Amino acid sequence: MSNNKANLVFADPQKSAQPATLLPNISGYSVTLEPINADNQALLYVWRNQANIRQYMVNQQIISKAEHNAWFAALADKTDQQYFVIYYKNQAIGAINIKCHEGLPLKTSRHAEIGLYIGADEYRNNIVAFAPSLVITDYAFYHLGIKKLSSKVKADNSAALKYNQQLGYLLDIDNPAKSHAEFIAITLTLDGYEQHNQTLKRFLARGTPRVN
Repeated sequence: MSNNKANLVFADPQKSAQPATLLPNISGYSVTLEPINADNQALLYVWRNQANIRQYMVNQQIISKAEHNAWFAALADKTDQQYFVIYYKNQAIGAINIKCHEGLPLKTSRHAEIGLYIGADEYRNNIVAFAPSLVITDYAFYHLGIKKLSSKVKADNSAALKYNQQLGYLLDIDNPAKSHAEFIAITLTLDGYEQHNQTLKRFLARGTPRVN
């Protein structure tokens, strides 16, 4: 077991749209992940509907305000997924989430998926964009006990494919059962993550990652 687990220190949870999970703020690598709540949820609505973000999603349709509000209200009882707004130097720059593939509570699941988008243009191709993925992947592997992360990326999103490879994800480009013409399946294990993350962590680390 890696000693990296000790890098996360938990304190009292802050306000959250998901009282069932009592989500904390999670800080590390110069960013803070704040649970989605009534004060920041409108940011996700704006970012999610930006053309340069939704073009790479499975559902590329514009989401209505009513649809967004219904989704936000439904989060209150969810234990299989957690959503955060990313802050860098007190500026909201994007959103990140983790959800269980089987619909099980995240604290008992061993297989999950991480989703990320950077809403602030100035950080989309910046090394800072790696920081929220490092924080939530540390959280997944070392706190939640997740054994495997998997997702799918649009085949024409070369920047996202390269980004995930730098984190240690493997591209399943030769398996027709998992990879389709439009999307490429990707998977990450703890071993793969630890073999790839040290350089990124050295660049981004600013003190001990913490949860408060």
